[in-house]
Amino acid sequence: MSSKWTNESPYKESMKAELPVRFAKGETMEEFCADHDISEQTFWRWCESKPDFAAVYEVAKSKAKAYYLKLGREYMIEEHEGARLNLGLYNRTMNTRFNLPQQRRIKIAQLAEAKSANDKLDAILKAVEKGELTSMEATQMSRLIETVVKVQEHTEFEDRLKAVEAASDSGVGDTEFKEV
Repeated sequence: MSSKWTNESPYKESMKAELPVRFAKGETMEEFCADHDISEQTFWRWCESKPDFAAVYEVAKSKAKAYYLKLGREYMIEEHEGARLNLGLYNRTMNTRFNLPQQRRIKIAQLAEAKSANDKLDAILKAVEKGELTSMEATQMSRLIETVVKVQEHTEFEDRLKAVEAASDSGVGDTEFKEV
């Protein structure tokens, strides 16, 4: 009979060994609770009242994260036009699994100091390496930089085109233009 129906505590010391093994396979705290007929509230109470259990839970979370990182490397690869990581699926999985915020404030000192688009992209890559940015955040920032560069190039092209039209209207020939 389940301890749920008796006055006996459902906590067993063997659960400390079970938790990291299950999390290393990608199972969740919710699955653990369901299998042991306990509520999530009981689980959190154990974390507060049993320091050993809380420490094991921290290790188990690291194992779960490692499991999902490995899963991302192995299975979230798209094969359309060559292999590439499906960043959207990978980030959604990581954000959901580890309760990461959808949006957060990011401050990257090197990005503010960067002058060119390439310098900005380098700063973003370094921030990813340092763990300051997720790959999804880096992708979004890179797209923003790419858009800014395209707008600048478009504006410069329009200015050149206007100069050519003005010169053409004034009678200046092609040979009189300077290479820029």
